[in-house]
Formats: sequence, C-alpha cells, structure tokens
Amino acid sequence: SPLIFVLYSFGNLLGVLYSVPPFRWKNNPVLAALSISCARGFLLNFGVYHATMAALGLPFHWSPPITFLAVFMMVFATVIALSKDLPDIEGDRKFKVNTFASRMGPTALSNFVTSLLFADYIFAAVFALASPAGAMRSSVMIAGHAVLAAVLLFERQRLDPDDVGSIKEFYKGIWRLFYSEYALFLCL
Repeated sequence: SPLIFVLYSFGNLLGVLYSVPPFRWKNNPVLAALSISCARGFLLNFGVYHATMAALGLPFHWSPPITFLAVFMMVFATVIALSKDLPDIEGDRKFKVNTFASRMGPTALSNFVTSLLFADYIFAAVFALASPAGAMRSSVMIAGHAVLAAVLLFERQRLDPDDVGSIKEFYKGIWRLFYSEYALFLCL
C-alpha cells in the first residue's frame, strides 16, 4: 500500500538523519531521542500492524489495543533513547560527546527514566480502565503492568550509579521490560 511505502521511507529517512554525516542526529541528544522514539515507538508498532492488516486484506482501524501500544511504546522508546548512553558515560565525557547521560550523570538520569517509565505504567492502568468494555482484558493489563512497574523499581533500587557493571545491568533490565511488554500485549 502507499502508506506502507511512506512509513518505510520515513523510517529510512530517520535512519539516514540519525547516522549519516552531515546530519548525524545521534550527536544531538534531543534529535537522537526523537528519532529513536519515533522509529522504535511509533513507526515500528503502527507500521507492522498496518502492514499485517493490509497483507490479510483487512481494513485498518485504530483499535484500543493498537492505540495503547503505539502511545505506550513511544514513551518507552523515549526511555530507551535517553538511557542508551548510560553504560558509556565515562567514554562520552572523556571524548566530549554530548549526551543526556554525560550531562545529567547516572543517578539523575536513571531516576528520570525510571520516573518516566513508571508514569507510562500508570498510563497503562488508566488506559485499561478508560477503554470500552471488552476492548481488552483490563485486569490482565493492570496486573501485568503493576508487576512490570515493580520489576522496574527493583532494578532501579539495585543500581549502583558508581559501578559500570551495575549501570549495564540496569540498562539491560530496561530492555527486558521492553520485550516483556510485547509478551504482555499478546495477553490483552
């Protein structure tokens, strides 16, 4: 479909702007975060859903579950974009690479991304409660996100911001939560 081509082209454009000189958006923390959250959060989820519907010959419509996934994962992708440089703060500072992690430091940034992701989990519960009856399994959505929020808080509590190994584990924990979201989505 023409829309799939446009989405694919836009994703490729974001990749070029992110990586290729003279643009190299990855060198600007704001532009890097925006491009990552757009590509991984919105384009990936909306695009795959739209392509699947088109391949099956079904009309596209914004259902509550796909609306939730697109919005929720945009915020989650922002968390990933902001925290991706946590494991390399020392190198970024040494070579004067301007990132949110090198500006804020591991404690402030990990507190910020934890708060942002926790707010996203609260959004999930509110979305479940506000959705039309039968649109999704609200009890599964609320309970699942409460468990994921508890895991997030546990991961943050374990973090030693002065230990690179601990910072790497925290970042890996964010990715485990990210992929857990897709497993939970299958249950909705």
